[in-house]
Amino acid sequence: MLYFQEQYGCPEDETGSEFILRSGSSEVNFRIDKPFDSQILPERDYVKRSESVDRTWAWMTAGNLELASGNERITLILKDLKDSEAGLIKSVRLTK
Repeated sequence: MLYFQEQYGCPEDETGSEFILRSGSSEVNFRIDKPFDSQILPERDYVKRSESVDRTWAWMTAGNLELASGNERITLILKDLKDSEAGLIKSVRLTK
């Protein structure tokens, strides 16, 4: 059993969308209920980025996920879009 957290940004008017983090062994249903207004940080790179901007993020605890031994695919699915946007998800963290 692994403890699942996600790093996210979501303005208050975009909260409420539902997600599923799925492995071959189990799934975690979660909703972004707590807003975090992710802010773009000033550019600090010597070479201008072309892929993305640097932002602030918050961590949210979403639940527990079972993984089988060996290789397993993990999929993040948007289950229910509350409004026109679902917020931003930067990364997930799985810990024992």
